[in-house]
Amino acid sequence: MKYLLFVIFLFIIIPGDAQFMSSQAQSFVDPTGTYILKGKFTKSELKGHYGEIRVKLLDSSSIAMTFYMNSGYPAYFDGFFIDTLNYDGARAAFSCRGGNYYKIAFRFTRDEVEISQAYMDPHYSCSFPKGVIFSGFIKKYSGNIPVIKSLRGDFLRPNG
Repeated sequence: MKYLLFVIFLFIIIPGDAQFMSSQAQSFVDPTGTYILKGKFTKSELKGHYGEIRVKLLDSSSIAMTFYMNSGYPAYFDGFFIDTLNYDGARAAFSCRGGNYYKIAFRFTRDEVEISQAYMDPHYSCSFPKGVIFSGFIKKYSGNIPVIKSLRGDFLRPNG
């Protein structure tokens, strides 16, 4: 009788675990690719944020990322980083070292990345100029493996 209960228990538990594991495998997103945020030209000035994010999946738990963002007209403040980030299958985060808490979070889907920021002090932003980091969604431009390099020199100010 105990053996029969054990077998029934296994048939109940194993399919549940298999379903759980398959849902975990389905939720894994390969973020490899290039994501581009385009500003809009108005009277020869680039208004709104623009930038590019390149991501390469290194293994199931880490990605290489190069990030460039510009605030657009009138200041054209920019910020950038190149780093290897921990990856949990759909999310990664960049945080700087220092006394204040500041984090840029990335949540990947098959077609886009969502960027959000978390901080303790709104005046502290990992040495990024104020207003540079865009919070929102950026569409995936390409799923090809990108070159991970500094992007800062690739973007020039309009008219300069």
